[in-house]
Amino acid sequence: DLARVNEALRAFDLRLDPDALAEAARLLDLREQHVDEDHLARCVRLRQGSFDQKEVVGEDPVSVAKSFAEMGFSRLHVVDLDGARAGSPQQLEVIKAIRAATSLQIDYSGGLRTADDIARALESGAQQVVVGSAAVLTPNEVIKWIARFGSDAIIVGLDILTGEVRIKGWE
Repeated sequence: DLARVNEALRAFDLRLDPDALAEAARLLDLREQHVDEDHLARCVRLRQGSFDQKEVVGEDPVSVAKSFAEMGFSRLHVVDLDGARAGSPQQLEVIKAIRAATSLQIDYSGGLRTADDIARALESGAQQVVVGSAAVLTPNEVIKWIARFGSDAIIVGLDILTGEVRIKGWE
């Protein structure tokens, strides 16, 4: 329940207490975006990357992003879970809406497999993109993307579970 989490977050002075910040992150892990069966963007938390074990923690990603901005956060990491599964970005309209509603710096990941995917994500309002599967499967392409878009625009991320790198949405 977003109201409960917001209340808990407001009880902490996040700028002064690293433990409070860690607790806030635990309570409200809104880095991940998912489209439910009704195709409405929602914020969810997956248990160990399992799409079968998801918990909805926010009905409206833009409202959640605005809440983070109001609390003093300057950066938001968004994982497009549908994009990770589909192999191409699926939630760029959400990024555009967050960009229009906030001044948060947006890091976007999920399904970025081509230079066109990265260009579309950056054009949609992400300042940085995170590539994971592509870095593992096509590292030479990632080097070309860094040359094209700049090293400040691309982050290489790895999902690791039980000591193994996972790709394509934790598969």
